[in-house]
Amino acid sequence: MRTHLPEAAVVPIGWVAVGNPSVIFPADQHEKIWAIQRALNFNLTVYGLDRPEADMTRITRHVAASLNNHRSDSVEQDC
Repeated sequence: MRTHLPEAAVVPIGWVAVGNPSVIFPADQHEKIWAIQRALNFNLTVYGLDRPEADMTRITRHVAASLNNHRSDSVEQDC
């Protein structure tokens, strides 16, 4: 899912933009951030794992497998 921010919007370092359209929050506003993220099912969208099964071991394995798919990638030079 794409995040939609106004063209001139700035998300300060350590802050979070969530939702569609996006709302910008300081990181300490966890409850407000979570109220938006809960409906987005972040773990399923990003890692392919439903929240109950998304422990760090499974997430790490998923990320490692995804990166491994690019092990033989090469950089192409501009023509």
